[in-house]
Amino acid sequence: MLENLNTAKKIENSPFGTPSVIIDGSKGEAVTPGLVEGQDYSEFLRDAGLDPDRVELTAPPRISRWQVYDGSWRTAYKLVFRVNEGEALNLPLLYAQAKKAKAPKPPTKTNKDKALVIAWSDLQIGKADSRGGVKELIERVNATRDRLIDLVKREKPTRCVFADVGDLIEGFT
Repeated sequence: MLENLNTAKKIENSPFGTPSVIIDGSKGEAVTPGLVEGQDYSEFLRDAGLDPDRVELTAPPRISRWQVYDGSWRTAYKLVFRVNEGEALNLPLLYAQAKKAKAPKPPTKTNKDKALVIAWSDLQIGKADSRGGVKELIERVNATRDRLIDLVKREKPTRCVFADVGDLIEGFT
């Protein structure tokens, strides 16, 4: 029953502490075990689930080397890095492409979708002074209505917005 079991690789501790990988968002730190001569930390990162091609060191690695009992050497690394999620931007290439690109043409103006907005305000309803009373108010409203009808016939908007922007009624006298 136990004949197919493989023994785990012996992990030699590092002078930097227990081998580990800690990731916080896109930043991380790693401490490798003592790696044999010629072995780099890429395989260690791969075993931790990271793509070594997307790992960018943000500080020079700390390196420790020592010789073991059989005369071979071990190397341990302490890494501070960030993980790049996408491809790196090539700014000179982007600038060159931007210079070659033509600006889009502004849309041609059409009268297909035109709105007339009427901002109705300050009619002085209820006020009697130099502008007159109710009779003069009715004359002003009728004159404005006639100008609006002429404007709609001339411009032919597809929609009209009649906005009450306030101050329609004054005090009553």
